[in-house]
Amino acid sequence: MSLENQQLLQEERQGLEQAPLLIRSMSSNSPDATSRIRTIQNAPEGNAGKLKTYKRRWFVLGVFMSHMISNNMVWISFSPISTIAQCYYGVSLFWINALSWVYMLTYALFSLPAVWFLEKGGLKWTGLIGATLNAAGSWLRFAGTHPQMFWLLFLGQTVTSATYLMENNGCSKMSAIWFPPRERTIATTLYSVIASQFGVLIGLLVGPLVVTGGGTSYTNDICNNTITINSTALDRQPWESTVYNQLFYYMLAQAILTTLVIPLTYILPEAPPTPPSVTAPRNSKKTQTPFLRLLKTALSNVYFDIFLIATAILSSAGASYVTVFQEVLHNAGYEKYQNVIGYLGSSMMVAAIIGLLVIGKWIDYTRRYYATVIFASFSSVLITLTLSLLIQFKLLFYLIFITGTLVSCSMSLLGGITFEYAVEMTYPLPESISAGLLNLFNQIMGIVMVIAVGQLVQHKLAMYGNYVFTGLLLLASIIVVFVRPTLRRVKVENDTT
Repeated sequence: MSLENQQLLQEERQGLEQAPLLIRSMSSNSPDATSRIRTIQNAPEGNAGKLKTYKRRWFVLGVFMSHMISNNMVWISFSPISTIAQCYYGVSLFWINALSWVYMLTYALFSLPAVWFLEKGGLKWTGLIGATLNAAGSWLRFAGTHPQMFWLLFLGQTVTSATYLMENNGCSKMSAIWFPPRERTIATTLYSVIASQFGVLIGLLVGPLVVTGGGTSYTNDICNNTITINSTALDRQPWESTVYNQLFYYMLAQAILTTLVIPLTYILPEAPPTPPSVTAPRNSKKTQTPFLRLLKTALSNVYFDIFLIATAILSSAGASYVTVFQEVLHNAGYEKYQNVIGYLGSSMMVAAIIGLLVIGKWIDYTRRYYATVIFASFSSVLITLTLSLLIQFKLLFYLIFITGTLVSCSMSLLGGITFEYAVEMTYPLPESISAGLLNLFNQIMGIVMVIAVGQLVQHKLAMYGNYVFTGLLLLASIIVVFVRPTLRRVKVENDTT
């Protein structure tokens, strides 16, 4: 190996000190830049010159998916039983909703420190700490089952929010370390999006089945004091005892399940003995490059900056649209379909999961990121506009049911793609940098959208919100058209085969 190549290899092993220079070089499509990265990646160091995949990669993926499933199940558990929880704990709806948005607030405040820890501590130990915090928070929630202990329940929810903070930034990093190029997008999608969707689906379905409060009408009568016996309000004690017993076993089951994830995480290896791709060896190492320098380098990439803004709008507008969707249907006069509307939420999530699986495999085999993102963005605009018009003119509900399912499917197509596309733009920076910035921008925009949605619902303007969301999706789709960067990681891998 020449002296120059030895020097480049040493710089790579010390933490990508040459990353800004390499990125600037590749931005100009310099052949020399690709050659230099190829030299670094293929330089012999133990097993670095070999490529191999291991069956255990699916076990690793399964463990990290279990983190996301259990955490999202805990996160959403009080949303479908908000009326019962509000009455049982004697708090306002604001505090019940706060159990959900505390996740977004925690993420917005501590996302970048979590990325720093992931780069310094590595994937396994970050996951282990995240799993431990999830279990600890779940046991605190269990201890807060008593109606006078809402503060302890809220504290536990805040602790569990740190798990999402620790875990979600590692999706692309895990895929790069363990999976070959033809499986990376589907692995990232399974970890980052499908596991989250599945956890939410479990929480939405199981919560109302376990915590019934004796029935909706009985709960409403208790909470509103509308039933009187001998001029005395109906006694709350039997109802509280029923809810306490139901919450006791519900919270206990969650605490046990989250605890079981810890030993599974502990036995995980940090990385495979032999990397699965020519771009993977550096991913198993902890970078020594100053963290702020990595952030500055990523944000100096114009394509990535535009992509951050566009995906934040697409993601938050889509999530907010789903949030306000039931209120829109109620305002439009579809109250008689209340039971079916509940199934619509589940249908939308199942459609999203199917769409994510299909698009993940498509990207892995075609690498057509740009065309797929454009298709997903503009199809979301067209289907959302169609749904808005169907509701506006009060057409058949089952047309709305089908179109609403398609909306969820089209909006979900960008799920795992955005993380992998961002890695391609910012390579050779660590994958967690781009993932962390994407998640941070999404959460900040999500908070803004949630506030806006709340105002629309409060002023009975949810119907007009349909067109606002459609306009935002159109704006983001137009922005995405101008994001057409070089697929840097793909280029390196193609040039070395």
